[in-house]
Amino acid sequence: LLPALEQSKADWKFVVGHAPPENFEESLMEQMRDRGVSVYMAGHVHQLRHDQCPSGIEAIISGSGGGYQSAGGGSPYTIHETQDYGFATINVKWNQLSVEYWNDQGKRLWDPIVIPKVDLQQEGLLKKVRQAALKSDLQAMKDTIAAAKKYGVEDRYVYTAAVAGVKAFEAEGGLAWVFMSPKIMKNDAGRTSGILASWTTEDRLPTTETRLVVASTCCSGATKLQYKDESVLCDPQEKCSPQKMAENLVDGGAAAMLLMSTDQIVVDAENNSTKAFALPALSIPKDFVLHVPSWLSNKEEVISISYTGGEKGSQDAIEQARNAGVPDDMIEEATLASRQRRAIEHLKTAMESDDDLELRKALDLAEKSRAQNEIIELAKRRLTLKELEVDLANVNQKCDDFLRVHDMIERADAMQLGNTSTAQECRLLLALEALQLALNKGPRCKEPMEKAVAWCKLAHAMEQKIQMAEAFCLKQVSEQGQGMNNVIIWLVVFVILGIGFGGFWWLQNRKSLQASSATPRRPE
Repeated sequence: LLPALEQSKADWKFVVGHAPPENFEESLMEQMRDRGVSVYMAGHVHQLRHDQCPSGIEAIISGSGGGYQSAGGGSPYTIHETQDYGFATINVKWNQLSVEYWNDQGKRLWDPIVIPKVDLQQEGLLKKVRQAALKSDLQAMKDTIAAAKKYGVEDRYVYTAAVAGVKAFEAEGGLAWVFMSPKIMKNDAGRTSGILASWTTEDRLPTTETRLVVASTCCSGATKLQYKDESVLCDPQEKCSPQKMAENLVDGGAAAMLLMSTDQIVVDAENNSTKAFALPALSIPKDFVLHVPSWLSNKEEVISISYTGGEKGSQDAIEQARNAGVPDDMIEEATLASRQRRAIEHLKTAMESDDDLELRKALDLAEKSRAQNEIIELAKRRLTLKELEVDLANVNQKCDDFLRVHDMIERADAMQLGNTSTAQECRLLLALEALQLALNKGPRCKEPMEKAVAWCKLAHAMEQKIQMAEAFCLKQVSEQGQGMNNVIIWLVVFVILGIGFGGFWWLQNRKSLQASSATPRRPE
């Protein structure tokens, strides 16, 4: 592949493979980029996805033509991702191409992705900027940035390369980059990253290049292991913990331990020995070290290894980028993007475990970082299902709130959880109790009866019971109304009689007064 790309004089170079780029080494992507490749296209995972690889190659993943849509998972460099059925289209011009993703409803999923044609000299300069940023070499960053600008590379590309360190080291602490370089096989020189364990601090990282040694076993006693400030590559052993390996290597004089693993080394600090804390320990992806045996097959080969980063790597990278002239807004954008990527990585790891507490923490971290990824909704669904399962199992112990139980049933049905019969019985019981309480109000049953009837209908109570309750309530209201009418009639009669009697008395009294005034007075 690489010789063919080197010999090709095509204006555009695409590489099409079956599997996404996370299935092979990033160093291969870099070599493809150095030979003019703009786009890598693949499928395998049943999803639509767009990755921006560190090498600068855009990965267009389109495997959603049919079949079961898998969660996929993406990579740390995934920009867009969905499990929708659909396809991707590419429009190629002489100087740039644009990619659009469409779902099976004919809707465009994201804005078009515009990819410029590769300029090999420009890419070489940007690669040097990235390497200087990853090595935290400020002077090299300034020199390579100046060279790229002098060549005419746009500032946005230069500064994007210059924040490579910010993107790499931004984490909760403990991310380091490891550079492995064979002295003889220069073409196979590679680079990989390792996650520092919680028991490793930045000040313990080797500050100079060390020699890489592959140990047949790191579980032997200290007397059998003799190293002189060398980095030792170990294989995980079921009967030998990372702590035990570290203790042995410390006694043997090693500078650092590299453990072949795809996961972060987790160490319980309370149960760990002081001796193990004295040794830097990093986990190294197994895919990268596949080349190590071939390198070491030449007895004259020496693999040097250097480290950069550590717990303060993020802040150092930010300061270096700022001192190199990268605008603050680009540094902040890179920091946020990296936090979001790291949060999604944590969430994906948590989704693979059964620890709901850890999943909740990872989900909170992802939401706090404002990350956007479909796995966030999957995590929310899983936690909601667990909560619903607990609520449904305990509904008999807390059957006292109709609306809460009804909402529980509705959500369980929407999520196809099933087995809500106990909750439905509780809901029906609460609805019928509300119906009886309304009837107990007597003539004042109308308003509470309306709410109780609504609840009964939601609980699928027998229509006959609802109608009987409504009729009885109406009767009570009607009887009270008839009684009130009779009272009103008698009041009217009493008022009329009272008015009549009062008027008669007033009239008689007035006549008496008039008669008295008409009688002549006796003379004095």
